Amino acid sequence: MTRRGAATLLVATAAVLPFELRATLPVGPLRLSSVELFLYATLALWCASRLGSPASRRELLDPRRWPGVLRAAAVLALVMLLSAVRAPELRGAALKFALRSLSGIGLAFAAADLLRAADTRARALTALILGGLVAAVAVLVEARAPAAAALWLRPFHEQTFETLGQVRGSGPFQFPNIAAMALEAAIPLALVRAPAGPVAALAMFFAVVATGSRAGLVGSMAATLAIAFIWIGRPPSRRAGWVLALSLPVLLAAGVAANGTLTTRLRFWREADWYRTTIAPAGGPGDRLPARLVPGAPATELIAVTNRGTLAWRPAPPWPVALSYHWVDADTGRIVERDGRRTPLPADLPAGASATLRAAIRAPARPGRYLLWWDMVQEEITWFSARGDAGWREPVLVGDVGPAPGPSAAVAKLDDPDVPRRQLWSAARAMFRAHALLGVGPDNFRHLYGRTLGLPVADDRLHANSLYFETLADLGLGGVLAWGALLVALARAARRALPQPAAAGVVVALGTFLLHGALDYFFAFTPTFVMFWLLVGALVALDPQTSEPRREPAA
Repeated sequence: MTRRGAATLLVATAAVLPFELRATLPVGPLRLSSVELFLYATLALWCASRLGSPASRRELLDPRRWPGVLRAAAVLALVMLLSAVRAPELRGAALKFALRSLSGIGLAFAAADLLRAADTRARALTALILGGLVAAVAVLVEARAPAAAALWLRPFHEQTFETLGQVRGSGPFQFPNIAAMALEAAIPLALVRAPAGPVAALAMFFAVVATGSRAGLVGSMAATLAIAFIWIGRPPSRRAGWVLALSLPVLLAAGVAANGTLTTRLRFWREADWYRTTIAPAGGPGDRLPARLVPGAPATELIAVTNRGTLAWRPAPPWPVALSYHWVDADTGRIVERDGRRTPLPADLPAGASATLRAAIRAPARPGRYLLWWDMVQEEITWFSARGDAGWREPVLVGDVGPAPGPSAAVAKLDDPDVPRRQLWSAARAMFRAHALLGVGPDNFRHLYGRTLGLPVADDRLHANSLYFETLADLGLGGVLAWGALLVALARAARRALPQPAAAGVVVALGTFLLHGALDYFFAFTPTFVMFWLLVGALVALDPQTSEPRREPAA
């Protein structure tokens, strides 16, 4: 009875993975999300079922009888705990994260046992596919009608995400990149489920495009081609045909989507061209600023702006583009006023279009020699100068000072609103050098990278943007070796399991996590870390070497 209940809860956990509510529920000293409630209930009922008989209890508690994948996962868990206990600071937070990670590894043990039953395995994998399909529809709706979707998606994520002024679909997931990672892992599971699976996989692919995740798009394409490669020459041969056929519209969809504004982001090699402008004075001498400004007084100047970038400029909310300025001390190059008045655009300006604006300014309150640095801004996203655009600077005298500014000191740069991956990875390497054996502690990278990089303010929600660099910083050499052992064990189990139809989807799904993990970190987010360990358990259950009945050792 308890085993059947645990199997039912495992299938339910697989189904609800994409739908983690933001609100948490108090359970004693803990606060659990909706998905975590299903996870812990599954673990509790499964443990009760395994501890009920002496033989089952001996098998569970004897590491010598665990499959190689689960032994490697247990070693990783041990390294996490040691790293948390030995963390140079923030040990409590590190230990909490390590214990949370143990629940995922525990799920791998439970899934490896419960999914040996073919019907339970089929229901669990189907639940992952159906949950992914519903989530994909939500992502597509949000990307195309964000205002309509905002209300019913509010329980899952508070804000609407964007890039380049366009909405990135997140659906019921907390962030777009997490949505992409979960959906790309569900795609290969759907591809091996004929006949409706390919249709669901295609819907998930379009949803991945709508998330604006470059790593997600690469992972989805790789998953599709990997399934095709695995099925070539294997019976039934018709599967190779429809998988390869599916690859063609996917490639076509990627090409068409690359012409859209949102997927301009996917062309990462063209990032330098996104925010480019030409700013220059317009009109005659009467349209220029006075030779000398009164401190704190308003003034106007006629300015011509031209969109030299790849993105259209739109003056309408939620992320309007406008002309603005910064005041710079001409002698020191220090920015003394960052946010100048905004002058709105008269209409949308597509790439190559120009407009002439009567720009309003206000002089600095303190007399001095200044540079007036004209700059474009996209509200709540970026200053163009922070993305490498030069803008235009003109010397200005304010108050009774002289002579006019000559060659000035180097002008300070505006802070880039994003911390590039290369800087995050540099911080991870620095943390590893300082704490090589066991790292700075699980999940501590996000708390320490700002100090390591010397940033005045750092967002502690930001991870290393790489599973491998995060492991290097958080768990040190011990974590790297433990992960290496786990990957070797997974590869061996995959080689033995692949002749089975369901194994192809599971193996490629795990591969998408490891591929996407090169550019993102997923263990901090419940839907993705639970899905990963559930798939690990499914692979163990499919491995012929571990799915055979075990004999009790002779007394």
